[in-house]
Amino acid sequence: LKRDHFCGVKLVRGAYYNQDFKHNILFDKIEDTHYNYDSALTFFSKNNKLNDNLICATHNENSIDLAVDLIKNNQLNNIEFAHLMGMSDKLSNKLAKNYVTYKYLPFGNFKDTLPYLIRRLYENYPMISNLLK
Repeated sequence: LKRDHFCGVKLVRGAYYNQDFKHNILFDKIEDTHYNYDSALTFFSKNNKLNDNLICATHNENSIDLAVDLIKNNQLNNIEFAHLMGMSDKLSNKLAKNYVTYKYLPFGNFKDTLPYLIRRLYENYPMISNLLK
């Protein structure tokens, strides 16, 4: 594939099942979401060019493990990680020892940021049990 541009990708797992009535493009099963996200990681690892960059924005440990394996097996240095501040801090700290890892903080007024944060908790409900550890 020839191209005269670079790609910068932020691959986000976020999916709002209850907000997709208009377009109906989201998956009904979480397994399909996982498969699609992981397939996109694999696609990038096989098709990236010099100066392309991907930010793997997910708290899903299986997808993060896949990204790390792709980095190691393909000798990539253009995959980075991003997590919401306050979530997956142990995982972020572990990743930051070897990879570029960002913590992002939503910014805005209370009316706009609270629904966003609630959606993040809803999407990452399995992690809530880890908050108390």
